[in-house]
Amino acid sequence: MNRFIFPTLLIVLSLGILVIFVNPTYTRIGAMKGGSSDYNDALTKSKELQGLREDLLNEYNTFPKTNIERLKKMLPDHVDNVRLIIEIDNIASQYGMTVKDAQILSDREQSNSNNLSIFEVRTENKKTMSLSFTVVAPYESFLRFLRDLEQNLRIVDIESISFSASDVDLYEYDVTIKTYWLAPVN
Repeated sequence: MNRFIFPTLLIVLSLGILVIFVNPTYTRIGAMKGGSSDYNDALTKSKELQGLREDLLNEYNTFPKTNIERLKKMLPDHVDNVRLIIEIDNIASQYGMTVKDAQILSDREQSNSNNLSIFEVRTENKKTMSLSFTVVAPYESFLRFLRDLEQNLRIVDIESISFSASDVDLYEYDVTIKTYWLAPVN
């Protein structure tokens, strides 16, 4: 009987070690193997995205720098109030006008900010800013100023124009424009 106790004890001990240590470890290894395939898939996707990024960057670098600068001026990635006012003042100075009383309108003062025209597209990162200013000029000069403002690279929409007349051929024009920029995507 002593001959059977020691081998039986070893068999029971082996089964206990198998149940307590080996089986949970084997289960964890199986789960890790499944997880490693997920990581390999993610790594493959990452390499594909890096290749796509490199292709897009190479294509971007083929564009002439002047075109990229013009595009950034047309639709900047930040609002630059001072540069916009200087740009408008430079256009006005060509016709002997000076921009006066320039004011940035806050969101609650922008009455038409929620009304979309049929040409506008809803985007999450498109932001607007309204600017009002006053110029004094003859009617013909003001029309040429508006034409130059329209042909300027910076996208602006004229929201309103009001004027007051005087005895001479000079009118005071109160102009409100809306401009756009692209905010960073989160």
